Amino acid sequence: MTNTTRKGMIKGSVAAAAGAAVLLGGAGTFALWNVGQAIGTDGTETGHLTAKIGEFAWYDASGDVPKEIVTPEEFLMVPGDLLEGRASLTVSGEGDNLRVDPQVLLNGKSLPAGITVKAQFSEDLVLNGSDQNLQALVTIEFADKSEATMDAPIDLTDVEFVVQQVRPTTP
Repeated sequence: MTNTTRKGMIKGSVAAAAGAAVLLGGAGTFALWNVGQAIGTDGTETGHLTAKIGEFAWYDASGDVPKEIVTPEEFLMVPGDLLEGRASLTVSGEGDNLRVDPQVLLNGKSLPAGITVKAQFSEDLVLNGSDQNLQALVTIEFADKSEATMDAPIDLTDVEFVVQQVRPTTP
């Protein structure tokens, strides 16, 4: 085979490969048919959620009758103790499927062993576009049979009470 014939074969092979690449998708040579239609709506909107939380009043709820604690920072918890923080709360929201639950966010804080912090409302809260007034409740509990360290500080400086949207569960 001569050198010229080889060059011609190489050029032909390169041209064929380039043509195949163009046909296989590089330049959109294969056409697929498309048909479109408007979805038939002007659009939708997003809802909102707001909450105004009052100051928490703290109570020693360990006994039968809760007694108010003026300064929780000075209260020394022992196993079996339960502290309650109560605040009035106004929650407003609009949105289909809008349900909110209270939560306590520790924001990176760790609590001593046996200590739990929880939040709840005085009633279930499903928003329907009107303001709702209710009681928020935060509890700090020292488990009765806890083996927590004595003299352990319970740092709540960055702990937050939060009203957070949750998806309603279907029955």
